[in-house]
Amino acid sequence: MDAINGGINNFINILTGIAFAGFILFIIVGGLILMSAGGNPRQMEKGKTAMMNAVGGFAIIITARAVAGLIQSSLPH
Repeated sequence: MDAINGGINNFINILTGIAFAGFILFIIVGGLILMSAGGNPRQMEKGKTAMMNAVGGFAIIITARAVAGLIQSSLPH
């Protein structure tokens, strides 16, 4: 059972790392769009939306990780 839990932990850690990399990428892209908007309201809104979507998506990933940890800790060892 410990091998299964270790494998699940490794898998969750890998997916969290990938999600974090995506989060950083979208924050950077949104920031670049926002900085290069030049006062264009449509471009500014596009940059803000990209950054807010990144934050929301990462919040969902962190919540899912916490729920998976709670489920895993409630299983018998």
